[in-house]
Amino acid sequence: MSVKESTSRRDYLKIGAGAAVAVGAAAVGGYLYTRPKPPPPEKNPIVIGLQAELTGIGSLYGAWYQRVTQRGVDYINSQLGGIAGRPIKLVMEDTATDAAVGARKVRKLILDDKADFINGALFSNVLLASVPVAKELKTIYFANSEDYGIVSGEGNRYVFQIITDVRAQVTSIVDWILENVGMKWSVIYPDYAFGYYHRDWFTTLVEERGGKVLERIPVPADASDFLPYISRIDPESDGVYHVLVGPGIFTFVKQLAQYGFEGEKFGFVDSIEGIDTETIADDTGGWWFWEAFPRRLNGYDTQYNRTYREIIGVDEEGSAVEDKKNISVFSHMHSVWESLFTIKKCVEGSGWESKADNKKFIEYLENTDKLDEGIGYPAGTKLFNGKNHQAFGQHFISKMESGKLNMKFRIPVDKSLYEPSVDYRQEPID
Repeated sequence: MSVKESTSRRDYLKIGAGAAVAVGAAAVGGYLYTRPKPPPPEKNPIVIGLQAELTGIGSLYGAWYQRVTQRGVDYINSQLGGIAGRPIKLVMEDTATDAAVGARKVRKLILDDKADFINGALFSNVLLASVPVAKELKTIYFANSEDYGIVSGEGNRYVFQIITDVRAQVTSIVDWILENVGMKWSVIYPDYAFGYYHRDWFTTLVEERGGKVLERIPVPADASDFLPYISRIDPESDGVYHVLVGPGIFTFVKQLAQYGFEGEKFGFVDSIEGIDTETIADDTGGWWFWEAFPRRLNGYDTQYNRTYREIIGVDEEGSAVEDKKNISVFSHMHSVWESLFTIKKCVEGSGWESKADNKKFIEYLENTDKLDEGIGYPAGTKLFNGKNHQAFGQHFISKMESGKLNMKFRIPVDKSLYEPSVDYRQEPID
């Protein structure tokens, strides 16, 4: 079934790069380049601990998270006068993408390195082992995951998530999928929490809207041959919804192409983060992908995005400027940047000076309903819900064409909103 593009004239925004540039440039108004440089901060530093997956299966993400955080710290210290006139001191620990290691390392960052805040984990196993430690040690923790569990009961009053979660992501794109692709789907997902969230929310939202998920196909994390799973795709499906991640994606896309399924393919860019898409061009032509922040500049060409890329050293195609083969994890790594700027915003807005003021910081952020697009939020304005400590952002649907991800539709932030199932504000702050 071919994709109908009439939706762009209704609920969704199909944007041109030229218009986006004009809006972005007007919004900047010269601030980034003409504002006098502040004096370097001289007060006692604010210590921020980065808990990153520098080794293990998350190492590609960890390397980019480290790079983006370090450059964000350098920018804030050198160009923005630090945080409330105080320099940021960055301390880092490797989680090895292991839950036990991650929990131990966040404890070290807080107790030994005296971290005031934690810029936290991406991988759910590490995250869920770490957040109880943050609460125990009364340290504010920013999750850099997409984990729905952390905002639906497995988090706590000290934990916030600025990157959008899986439920919001699926909510944002489900109407477009049903209207433009079809109503009948097979779902292929990794056999762990990230996959379960996609399976459950895609199924729930599709069936609430009158569609049908015909087959749900779990794939082991260590799978190397995907044909036994691909063969379970229901031939009546209009499309395959896939969210597989990891090095096996090369085999998966090739085998899915070989299998000859004629329906549409819709996946999340998580599957191809850090991958040169031209190397899989023959097998992914016409595939659709969700992006949180388009890898290619022409997908969201604003002055803020251009400046952000300049600071972190990423070119217009999403590669490191010094090494074109080093492909960024662009739809995820802005999370640590935005978490860093949220710390700055809330320290300065609440009057936080030390952990004795954590209550001021937490309540200030819980009462914040919007994080405006700017150098701190280059992926666009976000809405924030103080009940479940989750931010909501705009989303993008891109199509693979000649080995390039080309952004086709921008989904406004309000399409991703949902009513939280928890209210962390009811928990006491010790």
